[in-house]
Amino acid sequence: LTGGASFDHSCTTFPLVGAHVAAPCVVCHLDNRFTSLPAECVACHRIEYQQTSNPNHVAATFPTTCQTCHTTSTWRGATYDHSVTRFQLTGTHATTPCQSCHTNGNYQLVFNDCYQCHEAEFQLSANPNHTVANFPHDCRPCHSTSAWRPSTFNHDQRNFRIYTGRHRRTWTACSDCHLNTANFTTFTCLNCHEHHQSAMDPAHANVRGYSYASSACYNCHRGV
Repeated sequence: LTGGASFDHSCTTFPLVGAHVAAPCVVCHLDNRFTSLPAECVACHRIEYQQTSNPNHVAATFPTTCQTCHTTSTWRGATYDHSVTRFQLTGTHATTPCQSCHTNGNYQLVFNDCYQCHEAEFQLSANPNHTVANFPHDCRPCHSTSAWRPSTFNHDQRNFRIYTGRHRRTWTACSDCHLNTANFTTFTCLNCHEHHQSAMDPAHANVRGYSYASSACYNCHRGV
């Protein structure tokens, strides 16, 4: 404004904050237009929207609600609040570059499970071999977002307590029960409980459905 005059923009529907305070009036009020100006950011920042390449806003079909990522303090150093999505960033995910998941500038991806990004780790895992063992693609029961390694499996939440029940401290490795490390759906009780079939068969003569197999032992003797 000329002649030392001032205008209190806070009286309007568009109060000036951040870098807007020091912006010359003519930057927004082109051709001396002081009424009926749009209040949306993109009205003034369409060029920045169209020319941005990291990431490319146009190709990624980003919305033109700039305030989602940008602030009035500075245009650069934009951030995105991932907690407003269905995939909140925790642990090391919070510091992972966006491009690691949003490959080829695809920001329209809908992430539903870990396997979408960790397929390579799943297929290359050899101890145990996840593919051969037919492990589910839900990585969360064993892995955390804090670190991919080491991984743990909470057996107590799978109806067979080995950390708090009578099996606590009686085993040293998964292979104590899971002899076939290529298939963790199979197990043996007889590696620790050295029962002989010659003694077990007559002892279970009147037990319906009895068989000399660990799966049968587990079905009846779950009091662990």
